[in-house]
Amino acid sequence: MKREDFKELVNSRIVFMDGATGSNLIKRGMPGGVCVEQWIVDNPEAITGLQKEYRQAGSDIILAPTFGANRPLLTKHGIDDVAGLNEKLVGISRRANPDAYIAGDVSMTGLMVEPLGDTEFEELISVYKEQIGALVNAGVDLIDIETMINLEDAKAAVVAAKEVCDLPVMVTMSYTETGRTMYGNSPVEVINALQKLGVDACGLNCSAGPDNVLPIIKELQAKANVPLIVKPNAGLPQTDKDGNTVYSMGAREFADHFEEILKYGVRIIGGCCGTTPEYIRKLHDRYGV
Repeated sequence: MKREDFKELVNSRIVFMDGATGSNLIKRGMPGGVCVEQWIVDNPEAITGLQKEYRQAGSDIILAPTFGANRPLLTKHGIDDVAGLNEKLVGISRRANPDAYIAGDVSMTGLMVEPLGDTEFEELISVYKEQIGALVNAGVDLIDIETMINLEDAKAAVVAAKEVCDLPVMVTMSYTETGRTMYGNSPVEVINALQKLGVDACGLNCSAGPDNVLPIIKELQAKANVPLIVKPNAGLPQTDKDGNTVYSMGAREFADHFEEILKYGVRIIGGCCGTTPEYIRKLHDRYGV
């Protein structure tokens, strides 16, 4: 996908992403404590079934399940073939949904950049370049950098993406109840920095339910010259009588809250923790064309 095509798409209508992956894979048999990415390669029917349901529900963009497929995280599971694993994961998503836009999913590495840690900024860029290069070689349509809690990590990932490709780059940060990231970055600080690096869309994911993200969205909208993205959780996490994590907001209520959200420059929407294809279907039924 060319950046011009991405811009034309988001300017023409609301664009729908998918919803949660991990929580839905657990329901489909994924055990705890495994390397998610390797489990998906070994059990592709779980992710293909889920992603097909998201596509049928109205998702235009499907995230390849490469969220943690970077070298530092894979090394903890004894996996060395970063490129090969990323390419397999993209292939699984592409075969399941050949008519969707497949985004390479990139997130935190577990490394801590100086001065908070001992990783140099250039080293972090190299880590991201390795993964993003593999995603590009596998044929993704765009890059989605998500659930970032530190602006420095997000910047490194964007720089890496710009150095290895000319695909559209989207970035979403995760904010706490304070209205800042876990590392103290404000929405204004984030969007100013990422726009200077040339991102094609910016926003938030995870964080909270759609009923609690408006203050952050308003701050972003005040400085935004790119389309905004919102992928919130299905409300607040709770524990049921069996010890399982459940979320407080149903699909219809989830979709209802987007009526206000869409007044503030938001053009790309989807769901994060606790959401299912039904949540995307409710969004699409209400705000799709």
